[in-house]
Amino acid sequence: MTKHGSIEQVFENIRLVKGQLEMTMFLPMKISRSMTIIRENSELTLINPIRLTESGMREIGRPGSISQVNRIGGFHGRDEAFFKAHYNATIYALRSCLHPESQHAAGPWKSGYWNAKENTDQR
Repeated sequence: MTKHGSIEQVFENIRLVKGQLEMTMFLPMKISRSMTIIRENSELTLINPIRLTESGMREIGRPGSISQVNRIGGFHGRDEAFFKAHYNATIYALRSCLHPESQHAAGPWKSGYWNAKENTDQR
């Protein structure tokens, strides 16, 4: 779980939460993170998802309300498995953001995890 600040309303149906991930390495490292939450009717879409505290998760929406998760950066998938398992959210990512081993690894990266919903780059 990521330490995070308050969930801020930036537009009518768009909220933002900033967090920080602490990595224990030889030299401790802190990485800032941010998640955008978009509400359309009763469904939520998360961009670069962050698993929040229990109270933070209650604040963004009821179970089942998170329908889509979008990864727009190659190393922004840390918490996707949580949203897939707990909300059955559809995960979207640009093909260039997937790691080559993702088609062969066990766990959340196993084949079929993406449900053939990958967006394609036009590069």
